[in-house]
Formats: sequence, structure tokens, C-alpha cells
Amino acid sequence: MWSRQRTASSLSSRFETDRSPYVVKTNGKDGVNREVPWRNGTKTDTATRAQLLSILVENATVPEFELINPKLTASESGAGADAGIVLLFTAELFISATARAMLPKHRWSLTVISPEWDDASTPLPRFDLTALPHTPNRPLIGRDANGPFLPPPEPEPESPQGVLVRKAGIYVNGSGSVKLSGRCEPLNGFHAQTVEEQAEFEVAVEMPVDRLARAASCRQRLTHVPNSRNRRAVGEWRSTR
Repeated sequence: MWSRQRTASSLSSRFETDRSPYVVKTNGKDGVNREVPWRNGTKTDTATRAQLLSILVENATVPEFELINPKLTASESGAGADAGIVLLFTAELFISATARAMLPKHRWSLTVISPEWDDASTPLPRFDLTALPHTPNRPLIGRDANGPFLPPPEPEPESPQGVLVRKAGIYVNGSGSVKLSGRCEPLNGFHAQTVEEQAEFEVAVEMPVDRLARAASCRQRLTHVPNSRNRRAVGEWRSTR
């Protein structure tokens, strides 16, 4: 990731450490050339077969995420003293799962990352993230003084083998998808002044799995889209995939 300053540019690399186990080379003593280190209190041991299997079992219960058509919009909100700029996020979240899991809503997080904002001393904006089941499109059924109207939307029938959206969170009984939406509080001075200048953002969605020390997560880079159709939009960023 490039970070440009007034006097110099720097390149940094980022990697995550949640894809264990890791195999390391040893000194070859006793014919052992490689091992998997396992943290045990204040020391590091060689992982046993049971410990390795415990990692595989835990990984199998963590769903995989994929964002479909993600969009981030910076829009003007309010008027007068209450005027400000807010970030709105929408996407379809596809959940691929081979085992049941529960994703508690109060632990969900959505983070918007920018190289320039990472260097700032002010905290990143916090989002309120919501998931909704899909609502199928319905044909027009009538017309009144206000024009054509649609019937009341009805969610798709819930499948016991898919994902269920509840007040407490998402119950994963198999693969499926939900609609995601997020909204942050009005941006502070620095973020409000620089949001329009951002060429790209990276969005990160994370949902910890109940009763596990792991989380289902995904990241995707969004690029600025010029000439948004939304008149109140300050800027709009979409995926190029």
C-alpha cells in the first residue's frame, strides 16, 4: 500500500496472521527438517497431531465471505447546524458454509480504510452495520393518484439450509446471501475535508463466530466513480471486479 506525504513516499506491506498453522524450518536435528510451532504458555512447543486437528475442526466452522457489488457513497446529510457528510455502504454478502455457525450482531464491524486516513491521528469513522434478507421483485399491480404502486414487499421464504437473519444476528445453516447496509456518524473535520479526494478505499467486514476465537471476514478495494447520479453525493466508490 502506497502512502504519499509532502516530502516523501513510502511503501508498506500488510499480512494477516489468522491463517495458521505455519510450517517453519528447523536445524534438521534427529532428521526433523520442519515443524509447526505451538504456543504453550510462555514457551513454544512442536504441535502435536491432536493440536493440528483442533485447528482444522475450528477452521471448518468459520464461514467464508464474499462481497457482491459493494458500493460506498459519501453524501450530504442534514441542514444548517446539523449539516454534515456521512458514508453509506451497501453490498450483497454471500456466505459460503459447510457447517452451522452463529454470527452475533453486536460483534459485527465494518471498517473503511484509506492510506491517508491511516496516517491521521483522528479515529476512523464507526459504522452501524445491518443485514436484511432478500426481497424478490414484484410486478406492478395497480395505479392510483400517485401513479403505479407495488405490493407490500415480502421476504424470500427462509430455507432451513441457508442463512437466517434474526435480531440477535445471522444463523448460518448452509450457504446463502443477505443484503448488507452500513451508515456512519457524520464525518469529523479532517475526514469530511479529505473524503472527496480519496481515489480508493478498502472496506473490511468482520463477523466473529459465536463460541469461537475466530471471525468470518472479507476485504475489498473500491475505486472512485466520477459523475455520480446522486445529486447529494460528494463521492462514490465501487468495486472494479
